[in-house]
Amino acid sequence: MKSNVEVLNNLKYLDELPEAFCILEVLDPDDSHPSNYVIKYANNELSRLSGFNKDKILNATFDDIFPNSKEKWFEIIKTTAFEGKKQNVIKYIPLLKRFISTDLYRMEDGYCGCIIKEVIGYKDSLTNCLSLDGFKIRAEEIITNNPKLDFVFWYCDIKHFKFINMNYGYDEGDHVLSFISHEIQKYLSDYEIMGRISGDIFIIMSVFKNHQYSIDRFNELLLSSEKKLEFEVSHSHKIDIAAGAYISYASTRESIDIIRFIDYAHSAEISAKKEKGSYFEFFSNELFEEEKRADEIIKHLPSALSNNEVDIYLQPQYNYLEGFVSGAEVLARWKHPEFGNISPAEFIPVLEKSGHIFEFDIYIWDRALKFLKRLNNLGYFIPVSINLSRNDIFSNRIINVLINLTDKYGIDRKYLHLEITETSYINNPKQLIDVVNELSDNGFHVEMDDFGSGFSSLSMFKDLSIKTIKLDLNFMKNLRGNNKSVGIISSIVRMAHNAGVSVIAEGVESKNQAEFLKNVGCFNMQGFFFSKPLPKEEFTKLLISSSLGDQQKEEHECLFDDLVKAFNNSDYLFGKCIGPSVVVEYINDSIEIVYANDEFQMLNMSDFSTIDFKNPLSSPFEESEVKVIEEAIKETVKKGTYKLEHYFKRTDKHFRIKYTLITRSSANAFIFIELSDLS
Repeated sequence: MKSNVEVLNNLKYLDELPEAFCILEVLDPDDSHPSNYVIKYANNELSRLSGFNKDKILNATFDDIFPNSKEKWFEIIKTTAFEGKKQNVIKYIPLLKRFISTDLYRMEDGYCGCIIKEVIGYKDSLTNCLSLDGFKIRAEEIITNNPKLDFVFWYCDIKHFKFINMNYGYDEGDHVLSFISHEIQKYLSDYEIMGRISGDIFIIMSVFKNHQYSIDRFNELLLSSEKKLEFEVSHSHKIDIAAGAYISYASTRESIDIIRFIDYAHSAEISAKKEKGSYFEFFSNELFEEEKRADEIIKHLPSALSNNEVDIYLQPQYNYLEGFVSGAEVLARWKHPEFGNISPAEFIPVLEKSGHIFEFDIYIWDRALKFLKRLNNLGYFIPVSINLSRNDIFSNRIINVLINLTDKYGIDRKYLHLEITETSYINNPKQLIDVVNELSDNGFHVEMDDFGSGFSSLSMFKDLSIKTIKLDLNFMKNLRGNNKSVGIISSIVRMAHNAGVSVIAEGVESKNQAEFLKNVGCFNMQGFFFSKPLPKEEFTKLLISSSLGDQQKEEHECLFDDLVKAFNNSDYLFGKCIGPSVVVEYINDSIEIVYANDEFQMLNMSDFSTIDFKNPLSSPFEESEVKVIEEAIKETVKKGTYKLEHYFKRTDKHFRIKYTLITRSSANAFIFIELSDLS
C-alpha cells in the first residue's frame, strides 16, 4: 500500500459517498498511542462531519480530528489493520456532541478503512437527553477513561406524573419533561451525563465525592428545576421527584456494568418513592440483600409451582345480617422448603416487577376454580374472589385464560369474582375500561378492591362495569368518635346501593366495626373479627357449619334483594326525609336497627358505636315508649302498614311515629320507621 500512492490518488469517487470515509495508517503495530494512527485519506463527508477541511485532516492523527478517543478504540483499529478482522464500533464524540458508528475493515497490512456514520437513535428527541443505549455507551467511555474516579448513578422519577397527562393533557406533560431535562442539562459538568429511560424516568451519572455532596447536587439540579417549573407551567400541580442513588466505587469496581448500576439505583428509588414530597435515598446493604432475595424468589418459582409449594387459602366473607359464610377471597401462600413461609407482601411485588406474576396468577386461579368445583359437588354455590394484578389486566391473554379455566371446570362465571384495584385505572384507563366491560359481557362479576385508597375512585365507579366495591380496610380505623369517617362510609354505601352495586367491607377487626357497618346497610364483611385466612379443608368445614340450608338461603336472598331495592329507591326515605328515620329488622321477637339516617343519629345524641344493638330503641326512647313501639312494629308486620299517633318530646321537639313494612319472609321482616317533627 505504501508504494502504491496512485491507489490513494484515484479514490476521488469516494468523495461522492453519502457516508464519511477515511483510511488510517498504523505507524507502529506495537504502539497503541493515539498519535500512532494517521489519516491518509478522507472524503468530503468526513470533512463536513468533523468540521475540518481536507488539508487539515490529511496526515493528522485521528485524535487530532476526534480528540479524547480511548485507547481501547485504537486497539480495535490495530487489530483490524493487521489481522483483517471486520468490526463495528459505536462511540460518542464530545467535540461533535453526537454518536458515530464506525465500520472497520483491513485494506492492506497496516491500513484500516473506516466508514463513519452518525447514529441518531442514541438521543431522545423530546428532551435531547441520551437514550438508555446512548447513556450506557457514554457512561462506559467516561468510567473507562477515568478509572480512578468514583461515580454515582441517580434514578429519578416524577411522582404521579400520569395525573399530569390525565388532568392537563399530554402536551402539558411533554412540556414538564422537556423543561426539567433542559434545565438540568444546562448545569451538567463534563463528567455528568443525563438520560431518559422512558416516560418520566431520568438517569444521571455524576462524579461521587461524598454522600452530602451528592445530596446537595441532587437538590441543586433537580429541585431547583422543579421550583422554576412552577412559574412555567399553566397549572398548579405540585411536582415531586423521587430519586435513588447507587455509588460505583473505583476500589471495588470489578467491571463496568451500567445496567446493573441503574437497577441498583432503581431499587433505592422505589424506597424513596414511598416518602412524601421530593426524596433522595442511597442504595444500601439492606437493599442489596432485598435484591438478592428477589433473585432467589424468581429462581425458585418454577420448582415451587411444580412441587406444590404454593397453595390457596381462603378468607371467609360473612353476611353479618344473617350470620353465614357468603363467599371467600382467594389468597396465595408459599411454603418454601428452605426459606419457610414467604409472605405475599414480599413475593407478589417481586413477581410483578420481574414479569412473572401472570404465570403465577394463572396457577392460583386454576387451583381456586378446582376448589370451587369441589364445593359445587358438595352442593355449595358461593362466589370466590380472585385478584387480578395490573400486569394481568393489560395482558392480551386475560379474557381467553379466564374463559378457558371456567369452561375447564364447568363453573358458572357469576361465581368467579374478579378483584381489580383502582390504581390499575391510573396506568391506562381506556384499556382497563375495555377489559372490564368485556369481562362483564362474558358473565364475570368484577369487583373494585381497596375502594377509596387512591385518587380515581369516583371515575372508576362511573366508567367501569363494577358489580361490587370492597371498602378499603383503612376506612375501618378509628371509627369511634370520628364523625367524618362515619359520614364518608355511610355515604359510600348509600351511593353504591343507589347505583345497584353491592358492598363488602374488608379488614373488620371488632364487633363495634361490624355493628356499625350493618347499621349503615353494609352486611357483607371479611376480616379477623370473623376469621383469618384458612386452608381449603378448614374453610370447607366452616362453610358447612355456617350453612343456612338451601331453602332458607334462597328465601334470604330474595329478602335481601328486596331490601337492596328499598335502599336503591330510598332517595325520599333517607335522602330527602326531614325527620329522623331508621330501618329495623324484626326477627325472633327481637328488634335490631339495620340502617339509620343522620337525623336519627342526632336524635340519639351519639354515634352508632354507642348504641345498644340488643335494645336499640332504649337510647332515644323511654322504657314506656319502647313497649308501645315494639307492639306497633308487630302490628305493622301483620298488617303491612300501620300508623301510630304516638307523641313524645325530645330536645324541645314533639314527634309522631309512622311505620311502613318494606319486606318480610317467614323468618324475619324489615320495617321503615319515620319520625315526623310536629313542633
